Amino acid sequence: MAGKEDYSKAIEALKLRRNALDIAIAELEALNTDNVNQDHVPALLEANNLKEPTALYTTEIKPDEFWGLSITEAAKKYLNMVKRPRNAKDIARALKAGGNLSTSPHFLTIVRSALKRDSDFEKVKREWGLAEWYPSRPKRLEPIEKSKGKKKSKPQQKPKEPQSEN
Repeated sequence: MAGKEDYSKAIEALKLRRNALDIAIAELEALNTDNVNQDHVPALLEANNLKEPTALYTTEIKPDEFWGLSITEAAKKYLNMVKRPRNAKDIARALKAGGNLSTSPHFLTIVRSALKRDSDFEKVKREWGLAEWYPSRPKRLEPIEKSKGKKKSKPQQKPKEPQSEN
C-alpha cells in the first residue's frame, strides 16, 4: 500500500510506555494502602533524588535508541535509563522498541541467555539489574564451559607395522 505509514514501532513503544505506567500506578496504589511497609519504596528513589516512583518508569525510548548495539550493551543502556531492575521480558520489549532488529521468534530466550552469561548483570529475584548496583553481593564466577554431547575419543593410533627381519 503506497503512502501508508508503518506505525508498528511507534505502537510497540507506546505499549511499553503503557506497561511502565501500569507498574507505576500499581506501586503508588500499594504505597497508598494503610498497612504498607515503607521499606517497599525502592531505595533507588533516595539514591537518585527522585520525588516519586513514576520517575523510574516513564523513560522514553527512542526508536533508534539501541540501534547497532549488542544485546548486552543495549540491556546495560536500558537499565541505566530506567535505573531499576527489570525482568527479561521487559528488557526484550525495550530492546525491540529501541531498534534492535532481531527477527528471531525466540528473542526473549536469547536475551535471558545473554544476561545469564554476562557478569555485568545480577539476577535479583525475578528481575535483572546491573552488578554495579550491588557492590556487596559476591562476584559471580564466570560460567565453566561444559561439554555437551559425545565424549571426545582419543585419536586412534596407526597400528604398528610388523618389523621385517632381514
